[in-house]
Amino acid sequence: MAADVIILFLCMLFLHRFCLLRLARVRCGALRTAAVRRSHRPKHLCPVDSAGRDLSTRPSAAVFRVSEEVQDALATGKPVVALETAIVTHGMPEPHNVDVAHMVEGRVRAEGSVPATVGLLDGKVVVGLTAQELKLLAAASRERRARKVSRRDLAVAIAEKAAGGTTVSATMMAAHWAGIHVFVTGGIGGVHRDGENSLDVSADLTELGRTPVAVVCAGCKSILDIGRTLEYLETQGVPTITFGEQKNFPAFFAPDSGFAASTHLSTVSACGRVINSSLELGLESGLVIGVPIPSEEGKAVDAAIHQALQEAKAADVAGRDVTPFVLQRVNELSSGKSLAANIELIKNNATIGSQIAREVSQLRSSNGGGGHPSTPSPRSLGTTPTPPNAHVHQFSPPSSHISPPSDTSGRMTFGSLPPSSPFPGFVDGASGEGGHVTQGNSPPLEYVNATTQGTASSIDADIAAEFENLVPREYRAEQRHPPPAPGFTPPHQTTRRYHATAAARRAPPSAESPGAEEEEDAQRKLDREFLRRRDADFQRSVDARCPVVIGAAVVDVVAKPTDADIQLRLTNNCSVSTSFGGVGRNIFEAMSRCGQPPLFISSVGSDESQSSVLSHIDSFLGQSKWCSVGVRPCHQQSTATYMAVLQRDGELFTGIGNFDVVQRISPSWLRRFEKHLQSAPIVVLDGNLTGEAIGCVLSACQQSQTPVWFEPTCTVKAAKVYSALSTGATAGAVAAVSGSVTIASPNLAELQTMARVYTDATGGGVGEQLRSALAHDVSSLMSAEVKASLCRELCDALSPVHPCLLVTLGEHGVMMARWRLAGHLGDDDVSLKQCLQAYAQQQHTDMSHATSRGDGSSTMDYALYNLPTPVDVDSIVSVSGAGDSFVGAVVASMLSDGGDRLSVSECMRLGLRAARTSLAVSEAINPALSLDTVL
Repeated sequence: MAADVIILFLCMLFLHRFCLLRLARVRCGALRTAAVRRSHRPKHLCPVDSAGRDLSTRPSAAVFRVSEEVQDALATGKPVVALETAIVTHGMPEPHNVDVAHMVEGRVRAEGSVPATVGLLDGKVVVGLTAQELKLLAAASRERRARKVSRRDLAVAIAEKAAGGTTVSATMMAAHWAGIHVFVTGGIGGVHRDGENSLDVSADLTELGRTPVAVVCAGCKSILDIGRTLEYLETQGVPTITFGEQKNFPAFFAPDSGFAASTHLSTVSACGRVINSSLELGLESGLVIGVPIPSEEGKAVDAAIHQALQEAKAADVAGRDVTPFVLQRVNELSSGKSLAANIELIKNNATIGSQIAREVSQLRSSNGGGGHPSTPSPRSLGTTPTPPNAHVHQFSPPSSHISPPSDTSGRMTFGSLPPSSPFPGFVDGASGEGGHVTQGNSPPLEYVNATTQGTASSIDADIAAEFENLVPREYRAEQRHPPPAPGFTPPHQTTRRYHATAAARRAPPSAESPGAEEEEDAQRKLDREFLRRRDADFQRSVDARCPVVIGAAVVDVVAKPTDADIQLRLTNNCSVSTSFGGVGRNIFEAMSRCGQPPLFISSVGSDESQSSVLSHIDSFLGQSKWCSVGVRPCHQQSTATYMAVLQRDGELFTGIGNFDVVQRISPSWLRRFEKHLQSAPIVVLDGNLTGEAIGCVLSACQQSQTPVWFEPTCTVKAAKVYSALSTGATAGAVAAVSGSVTIASPNLAELQTMARVYTDATGGGVGEQLRSALAHDVSSLMSAEVKASLCRELCDALSPVHPCLLVTLGEHGVMMARWRLAGHLGDDDVSLKQCLQAYAQQQHTDMSHATSRGDGSSTMDYALYNLPTPVDVDSIVSVSGAGDSFVGAVVASMLSDGGDRLSVSECMRLGLRAARTSLAVSEAINPALSLDTVL
């Protein structure tokens, strides 16, 4: 009997030992898997957000992408506002869906924030959709391919490479992954009517309970049970805040739902403080800020809502289909009033939400939160106190193994290094470049302890060896270090993980281009080295407060027939010459030769042409070589090259070019010169820029009311300014954003294209005369009178959005159309500088005076300026630089010492004389050009 007891005891002891061993192995295996997953995570992803939250669950680059503009805004501490796209795919009919999306983005930019529109394209969540990507999403909706994507739908939609509009819940998730704290939408979902029986509760509410993003909206959607929705949010621990004077929560179309919110705040500053406090506390729930609809139109929609609900019930419409059905039916029943009210409240939400985001950004910057990587927040530095009853389990033998500290939960714990760390090999948080390892002194860094929780004081050596294996090989300790100094844990006892600061967040490489990340890293290194070498020039350019020219720098190859005009499919005998061009570069040279050198922002390749272009620029800059500090050298790119084939009279027959490098004049590069743009007396940009780059420039100039001169380069690019500015469906919507182009200088064909695109975008009525002007063949021979008549019609059509237009008419000179100033001041009574400054200030306040009168008469003043002397066709060498010489001379004369005294007429005549000088030389800009030669 005793033997049986002993055997049973030994069996139980062995079983107990075996269970402990297996348990330890399972835990170590789970930790190893997590560590390997983290070690393979792209190093630009940040493990903690500005509140110290662990972001190790952020999606991989294969399914998640943040646009470059949004990344740069987050990196520099600018306010960012997330926007949803369910309104594009399911919320509104065409064309209002895309129009409203662009309009909301424009409102956000007008308040100094950066919009981050979230959507699903090709199975990837995108934060910061471009205008083109929004069009793709709208096309998918039109073809009924777009899905309405909530949290539950994300995995399926991504797996099936689908396109979709994100709802409130999915947009909150994406915003949180990206590090965005404020999200603006029309309204949130909630508990549906009869929800106590159907249990139909929107995923928006549960998402608010677990995702720390502030949602600015017009309250609960009007078809929901608002009282139960507020109760559910209270259960989820979500504050409901009413913004403004009243205390009751808004009800989407109605400003007052009759149900009280948990909190009432009357200023954006107070809202910003609440959001910041929530982030500082590390709360894992969001909050809702209800902004009442500003107009009374919504109240008339209530009866239509009740009728639409009855119709939906009768038609057996259920689930996610109820909301779009009811909203569309309400729009029909209310004769469009609901759609107008919906648009109005979304625009108002965007304004208030952007102001709140700006407050949050300022608070986060001042207290060490996001946007300042060198000053991590207290929580990110591991100051959270350890519970007094926490017990740390460590492995005993052997001594060579890692002995990591742990908290009682077995989860990751955060530590910190002192400002001057003796341990090399950590990411330099101040460098702004993720993944670059530095030596010596580094700012405070976050790192993660690999921990486990045990139940015994020691574990067998093989288990300890398994624990060591979970540390990535490149991070294993090679030797035992002395005991750590008090107050921090040495990094050799930790599983180190890169902490990419906000300033180092970059777009992940796409699956289609495996070398994109290496290419991007190489370009950033090149940029950093270029600006380091020219730091003195950069600082001088900041202090100069000079004009800015942004555009292409091109090597021009010009072929001109010597005997007869060009004939197709034949070898034509031509003289061939090489010079330097590009619209932006030409204007830059013309202004420099006229004594007003601007800062030139452009890009060149890494080929032999780079040195030629830069040497030529230095040749006419003289002592102002700092003006070329904005010319970006681009890694493994070819300098822009253009070949023009001319006719005998110098007119262009055809052109061939490679302008890929111009796309490197990117928003991230332009934002390095934001101070220059906002302090400049005028900014000139050409149509070779990408739409995103043009939008970035105009957004910066809008904030400082800096006049902008837009020089189109061809008919294809002439209307690019509208796509960059996100034109809306109405003239007012387009005017709100397009007015930032103070003056444009198209030729007649480019003007016609601009007018056609604008009228198509606004959908306004087109009169018979305008219709005829839009259809006219402007390439045919026309008299000066016919050209002038066409100009008037086309300029009148564009008058709501362009305060001033200079239309070049070839041998017939220039037609000027400008807003009529107070007092009806003529071109001889006011200076061009005063004119443009007045337009730049007016266009951001009240633009109603720019519309046509009710009797059809124009509010524009027109003047035709002829060339100073007739032009002999046989004496023309090239006309390719005439327009650029004109623009450069006009701007230079306007900014000269006596520019305040030069009238509009005098500036025009000086510009035409400069254009005349360029006709006699093969170069785009006559080397002999100066203000003295054209006075």
